[in-house]
Amino acid sequence: MRPVTPPDDPDTLVVPVAPGRPLREPRGSEPPLPSAGTYAIGDLLGKGGMGEVVLAHDRQLGRDVALKRLRSAAPTADETARLLREARIQARLDHPAIVPVYEVARDLLGRPYFTMKRLAGATFAELLARKTAPPGRLLRALADLCRAIEAAHGCGVIHRDLKPANLVVGVHDDVYILDWGVARVLGDAALVTADLDPVEATSVLGTPGYMAPEQLDDPEVDAAADVYALGAILFELLAAEPLHPRGRPAIETTKWPSWVTSPATRRPDRQVPATLDALCVAMLARRPGARPTARRCAELLDEHLERDRELAQRRSAAIDLVWTARTAIDEERPRDALHAASRALAFDPEAPGAAELVARLVDDDGALPPPSCGRALAIAWSVAAVVLAGLAISHRDPVAGVGLVAVVACAVLGRRRVRAHREREARLASRLADIRSVISCR
Repeated sequence: MRPVTPPDDPDTLVVPVAPGRPLREPRGSEPPLPSAGTYAIGDLLGKGGMGEVVLAHDRQLGRDVALKRLRSAAPTADETARLLREARIQARLDHPAIVPVYEVARDLLGRPYFTMKRLAGATFAELLARKTAPPGRLLRALADLCRAIEAAHGCGVIHRDLKPANLVVGVHDDVYILDWGVARVLGDAALVTADLDPVEATSVLGTPGYMAPEQLDDPEVDAAADVYALGAILFELLAAEPLHPRGRPAIETTKWPSWVTSPATRRPDRQVPATLDALCVAMLARRPGARPTARRCAELLDEHLERDRELAQRRSAAIDLVWTARTAIDEERPRDALHAASRALAFDPEAPGAAELVARLVDDDGALPPPSCGRALAIAWSVAAVVLAGLAISHRDPVAGVGLVAVVACAVLGRRRVRAHREREARLASRLADIRSVISCR
């Protein structure tokens, strides 16, 4: 996967340029800030309402990093405090899915910045928009992200702005959570110090469409709000469409108690697995206390993925065994064929051709070809035609009698063969149903 250009919405850290590309000053209406000490400032990677992330080259260590700074050339004391607060929160959350902070410092004009690991990959928003990423890969990434959020919750930190644009899947399937700028630090957490005062919110904090209902009324939410946001992302993954409309209309639909939160109900054509549908509905429960923890969400996603992986292995083995059974039949080894076909059914009751093979092999006449009813009837009508032709020539009654007998005999023979064939097929169908019933109950 090559680095891709991030959306211009979050303070994203995804690298949009190929390794080795020369760095240049970011273009825009604002004048570029001076280089920060040991860093050569490069391309703009992303920006938000208050800050921006640029690519920078560390001259001392000879590596590229992501540098986050304030967009304003003259930031206020509150903006400065919030940027430093974000850096300290992010630095103290020690988890592989949380981008490590390398340095917090000030540039030549005294403006704060911090540097982080440079990421290459794609955001969840980009992967969902492409519709080409395997669902299993995204579910595994979401399970890892749930574990990372659980680690943050264990440190008393609530993200409050989880959305696809803030989640990154790296080139090695590593995952990262971005933008801790509006995170809430719970008052009783060990992480709280004098320099980490809670953000004073005068308006709604978060992104409509991924905010929990309670977050619309009070920004002082707990861990359940992050679980709701993860549920909205899971819904989008399963239903291939957002849970809520984009923008401000999402605020109204989030408040509606009757809003459909089941991806299987919204999109029955998607054939959403029942286990994932139930998990999604639980994560999007209106009452915060009814939602599972982020850790429990990760566990349930892992269980589904393990079942899915095991099922794929069993189906593959069943297909191989059916082929083995057919080969054994061709080589006139019915016992080996029955053994292979039975094992195929044990691995996958729906394996194509497995149940039919078992039913025919256990039938008394399974080794014989089905009766050729058409051939019997053809013989009967051929004899009748010959007799009738003789009658037409000679007009002799004895021949007519013989012809009549031949026609009747052949017709009776044909009917018996038809009846025998139908009875045999009914017997095979009955045995096939019994086999499927036993397999489904195992």
